Amino acid sequence: MMNKNSIVIFGNGTEWLKYSLHDMIQSEATLIQGTEVFKNIIANKLLRTHFSIRLNSKFDIPLKKLWYRKICKAISFYLTSKCPVIIFYDWNVLAYDFKLLSYLRNYFKDLKLVYIFTNISKISGANKSNKIDLLSKNYDVVYAFDPSDSRKYGFHYFPLIYSRFDIENYNDLENKSDVFYIGNAKDRLDMLHRAFGNLKDFDLKQDFHIVGVPEDKEIFRDEISYNKPMSYFEVLKHINNTSCLLDVIQSNSEGYTIKVCEAIYYNKLLITTNQNIVNAPFYKSEYIKVIDVNFFVDRTFFDKAESVHYSESDKYYFSSTRFLEKMKKDLNIN
Repeated sequence: MMNKNSIVIFGNGTEWLKYSLHDMIQSEATLIQGTEVFKNIIANKLLRTHFSIRLNSKFDIPLKKLWYRKICKAISFYLTSKCPVIIFYDWNVLAYDFKLLSYLRNYFKDLKLVYIFTNISKISGANKSNKIDLLSKNYDVVYAFDPSDSRKYGFHYFPLIYSRFDIENYNDLENKSDVFYIGNAKDRLDMLHRAFGNLKDFDLKQDFHIVGVPEDKEIFRDEISYNKPMSYFEVLKHINNTSCLLDVIQSNSEGYTIKVCEAIYYNKLLITTNQNIVNAPFYKSEYIKVIDVNFFVDRTFFDKAESVHYSESDKYYFSSTRFLEKMKKDLNIN
């Protein structure tokens, strides 16, 4: 008989989530990625298709209720009957079927439902599904990743949850870099190219990986790795072998990206366009350089790389321990 936990998490299917929730999974949570509810792969694929955000945004596909009891029975193998909580991450296709949520409440006694954003609302699954305004009515607590979204919609605020993974054994002296960046181009490609060019002027060794770039925009083709996705485990190796992480946020977001978490947990310098970070409890001007669109970084900033050390209280800000404490308080769970 497997151990049951008080929390079941329906993840967004990304690899980084498994690593970031590692501590919580080790303590009191079970992670179900996407629609991997059943042992049968075909059943999981059919479930994902039936609840597809893209398809259901055009018209509500009927007969989804045929899955409800099967989902509940599958979850019951993991979820304890004492103070049960189910967390849905943004972009999980099951999160937007509110009839399913009602069925879950009836099936599991005293169940609490929680929704977590991991990005700004305008590019969220909730927005794609046209369900943002209905989340608070169907979930006991909704956590916004971005403080401005929290204020706008009346959601609770909590940053990304993060855990440290031991990567000390992946130290590669031959592949050391001064600055590491990986991410999707989206609306920030020009800024990323400007950053690369400016840092290049300082004769710094850069490790840039940008995906989602049209071929005619690959202007540093011999120096930047374009459109080559990388597993999160590989990302962690690159983090271990760099001195500084670059964080170029989307639009006017105030939320702290995963790059901020990585810099703090792995004791790295951070260059970021997030102007709001100066208000964070973990902000240290000697470790974190805030830039604007002009991208100016003094070369001496990188001289501090060897001395970077964030405290345990800095890391606690993003920890699963702090999240669980807040969630239980918000849900009035003893």
